[in-house]
Amino acid sequence: MLLQDDLRPRVEVPAPPLPPREYGLFSAAVPIDRPHGPWTYGFEYQSRGCTGPARLWPVCETPTSQVLDVPVITRFIVSRVGTQFFLEAQLQPLAPELDGLNLTFEAASAHTGSTGPWVELFEGGLASIALWDVDPQPLTWPVEVRETTLGLHAAGEITIAQGAGSLELTVQVTLPPVRRRKTIGDPGPWIGGHTTGVYAGVHCAPTPRFNEEAEQMARLHLEQGEECAVERFLWDEMMDEGPLPLPGHDDPVELHQVLGEVEEELFQRLQGAGVLHLPARLAVPLTGSRYFIWEDDGHAHTRLGTKVVFSPCYDPVNRPDGTTNARGEFTIVGTGPVMVLRSPVEMFNRVAERTNDRIALAERFYGVAWDCALVWSTGKICGC
Repeated sequence: MLLQDDLRPRVEVPAPPLPPREYGLFSAAVPIDRPHGPWTYGFEYQSRGCTGPARLWPVCETPTSQVLDVPVITRFIVSRVGTQFFLEAQLQPLAPELDGLNLTFEAASAHTGSTGPWVELFEGGLASIALWDVDPQPLTWPVEVRETTLGLHAAGEITIAQGAGSLELTVQVTLPPVRRRKTIGDPGPWIGGHTTGVYAGVHCAPTPRFNEEAEQMARLHLEQGEECAVERFLWDEMMDEGPLPLPGHDDPVELHQVLGEVEEELFQRLQGAGVLHLPARLAVPLTGSRYFIWEDDGHAHTRLGTKVVFSPCYDPVNRPDGTTNARGEFTIVGTGPVMVLRSPVEMFNRVAERTNDRIALAERFYGVAWDCALVWSTGKICGC
């Protein structure tokens, strides 16, 4: 039996407002609106944060010369052809420090008890030193190497069974004095951005006001969900890039400690403050009075100015190295400043062929990039 209230018509009223989520990616990187153009296929910019630190003036001091020991290696090779053994010598490539010294290297064997004849060696070339009959076969073969200009000499033996060996001479080279000069850095590396399309849509049976109402609804759905979609896209791109792990990342430490470690690493790599990317579950413990996450005009940041993003769309379980977080553990990623570009919203209407429903789509392009630094570590919530 129907109650009287069930027969009464229902009056349509506006839905309750949906408050926007705070401290998301768009709070740390306000989207920059750009018209449609080639940037949607890729963009780049020259970094201002990875240009190297300011330096102190070099200390004035008397320049001194440096004496360098440069090794020169001669390789000896034993080969057999028919009833005879052959001994060849090969001078290995010389170090650049020896260029211009006009050195002459020679090698010889002493299989008859006296050294000679001496054969001049050239880089990479094979020089025949001696030959002897297989029978009787010697166990070792004495060899010598010398440099005629400086009077250097080395002697040794080649083991026939091994078929090869080497001798080394050490040439002392006095390098010219080097004056301390100022270090000049590069203008800064070029940072490449990543782009993607984001859309939302609705479909329903055609009505007289479908186009107007459906477009409004599709646009509303896009505005409500696009920040999360861009956060997910940014996270995936950072994981594909391969963040650098901090020492001890596989042994999670307490929340406040790992935050400080990642932030300090960012300051070491940047000339300013970066961004900390955290799962949304950490917003409650981190905004407590004993932690130093400050809230200012819709932005979250540390005491030192590093921006903080809390996102439910970052992966809270999987780590960049392929392992997973246990309950109470989390991954924190640190980057340089983040840039977000977006195009205007475009609306599309069409009819579904199978159902004859009307479809409205709202979509736009987004581009994301982060300045040079990309590091990560793991932490745990105290008491978990």
